[in-house]
Amino acid sequence: MNSVFKNFSVLESPSLELIDCLLNLLHEVRLPRKKHLVTPDHINKNIYFVESGLLMTYHVQRSKTFSSQFIKEGGLCFSIEGSNSRPPYPEYIIAMEDSLLYYISNEDLQFVQQQFSEFNVVLLSLYYQSLLQSIELSNILRMMNAAGRYKWLIQSHPEIVRRIPARHLASFIGITEVMLSRINPKL
Repeated sequence: MNSVFKNFSVLESPSLELIDCLLNLLHEVRLPRKKHLVTPDHINKNIYFVESGLLMTYHVQRSKTFSSQFIKEGGLCFSIEGSNSRPPYPEYIIAMEDSLLYYISNEDLQFVQQQFSEFNVVLLSLYYQSLLQSIELSNILRMMNAAGRYKWLIQSHPEIVRRIPARHLASFIGITEVMLSRINPKL
């Protein structure tokens, strides 16, 4: 459960009551490699903390897969679009490796937020980190050429490059796998 509580470093000393409450509300799930955690026909009502393993979020359009995020150990996995009352969002979340996750339901999360205002600081920090990562990727995709995008990926996320197949890396940075194979030997 280290992945959950490492995020508490933004608090000087979280209350024992908060920690106890979370321990009672968190559930463990083991997700084998290539198993889906979320599909478009499933409304996601949980927030997941990745203890070990690696997840990928992606969308499918015209039979083509578009990788949108990789979540490794210590990461938070949630789908804002799919977690509310709107129709299911066309997003998939799949385990790229055998993974151990801890999750809390949105309902329980709201309870914790209401009972322990200090927890809102933790959530805000996690959401902010996620927002910054999305903004950074958006800027990279808009402003860099293919070689620059791949170089950024290698420098910023070397562990992801080692653990994810090339076709998903290419999709993530908005290029084809063929283009990636041409760039790779040059770097």
